[in-house]
Amino acid sequence: MKHKSLSGLLTTFWLLQGCLSPLRTVAGTMPDPATAAVTLPASAERCVAVPQQAGVIGIGILLIMVYLLIIKLLYYIHKKINQPVFCKNYIRCYIRGELELFPILQQEPPYDPKLLFTEIKKKHYGGFLIQFKDDTESFPKGDPIYEKLAERNGDTHFNQLFENKSDCPHERVMADNFQSMHVTSDADWDEAHPAGTPLDDILLIEICTFAEFIQSNYTTPSCGYTEKSMLVSELTPADMKMLDTVLMPCIFFMSPPTLELNHNLTLEWTTVEGRVLTASLDSSEVTEALWYVA
Repeated sequence: MKHKSLSGLLTTFWLLQGCLSPLRTVAGTMPDPATAAVTLPASAERCVAVPQQAGVIGIGILLIMVYLLIIKLLYYIHKKINQPVFCKNYIRCYIRGELELFPILQQEPPYDPKLLFTEIKKKHYGGFLIQFKDDTESFPKGDPIYEKLAERNGDTHFNQLFENKSDCPHERVMADNFQSMHVTSDADWDEAHPAGTPLDDILLIEICTFAEFIQSNYTTPSCGYTEKSMLVSELTPADMKMLDTVLMPCIFFMSPPTLELNHNLTLEWTTVEGRVLTASLDSSEVTEALWYVA
């Protein structure tokens, strides 16, 4: 180690001597700066040019190193994103929150896309969409609540390997499963539905559930979800499990009111644990939703 250090010092000294020798000659023969300009010999010019060339080469090497580092970083990111991902569960996330109702109008063709998968040939009135308010809770994979909900729903053995994370299922469902739903009005709807009695048998609901796909050992239907359309009075707990949070439930009026014109509606949705979620639609929104198209 000492021999290498001494050799390096001697080499540096030799280079400095070679550079300074011409400069000493120039200094001895340099005319008065006030009367003449200085012209360096060729050997001195080469000596001055050496550090400049070395600087350019150093910058070039530095740029190459930075470029190689960027290439390596991009490769690492690509490999990280596109590495195989194992999915034990099919559902990605569970959502829980307060509910609200949003009026839906039945329109002339082309139909409003908010009607989702509605069978547009059916003759019915407008209705309302059940949706979450902004302040929702999310339970992603790894959350203890997620694990309990996945166990409850039987979503524990999907066990699929995907080429990268973007290919994994991205389904988000309601955290609550439900046992019953009822909708009432504060005014007389018709002779068969006085104020406070359920309107369930004149309300058509359309829902989207993943429960059947999970229960079929992830085979049927191939798209993963099942669309259902029925009267609210026909709903069973099996129909209200693992409901999609993208295609949220829609409810449509099958007949208009014939007694009172102004109605404030209240929806009561009871979970399997007995917790009751409520949401309401005021009379102006009900009137708006009841716009009829034959």
